[in-house]
Amino acid sequence: GGSSGDGGAVSITNSAAGSITTSGDMAYGIYAQSVGGGGGGGGNVVSGGIGLSISVGGNGASSGNGGAITIDNYGAIRTNGAIALGIFAQSIGGGGGNGGTSGSYGLGAPVGIGVGGGGGSSGDGGNITITNRSTGTITTTGAGSTAIFAQSVGGGGGNGGAALTVSGTAGGGTVAVGGPGGGGFGGFSGEGADF
Repeated sequence: GGSSGDGGAVSITNSAAGSITTSGDMAYGIYAQSVGGGGGGGGNVVSGGIGLSISVGGNGASSGNGGAITIDNYGAIRTNGAIALGIFAQSIGGGGGNGGTSGSYGLGAPVGIGVGGGGGSSGDGGNITITNRSTGTITTTGAGSTAIFAQSVGGGGGNGGAALTVSGTAGGGTVAVGGPGGGGFGGFSGEGADF
């Protein structure tokens, strides 16, 4: 499978003269998000023949990382609706591609061998830095609202590919090995705001 790209870096500044006001429920004063792309899946393989048959599924590709996010608030942010967010920042690593499935069907062979492709590794979540400067204010008035929400999430590793083998010989054996899953790192935790 093909590798994916990283999410881009995000930088937002609300200047001292800036004023952001929302009135609806579930509204955002500032919304920043960077997401890495998902890795491509490995190809499936099926082989068959008279004699030894071996098949190996393609490996899943690695995914992209979430980008870094930096937000500076020098001005005023106010939300008036319920379940609203003054600042929302999220960086997410992409999920690894799944390994390909293999199928092996041999006639007249003492053994058939099938190996599933390995899962691709996942992307990391990026660093998040949110700073509410000395001139900045964040006010939420609605029920269930949050001034600052920051989250960095590592993507999930790809699943290992399945394997299936069939031998058409009496007394013959089969070997089927599923591919390994792709391990991923958890994202770096976001930094707290500086009040």
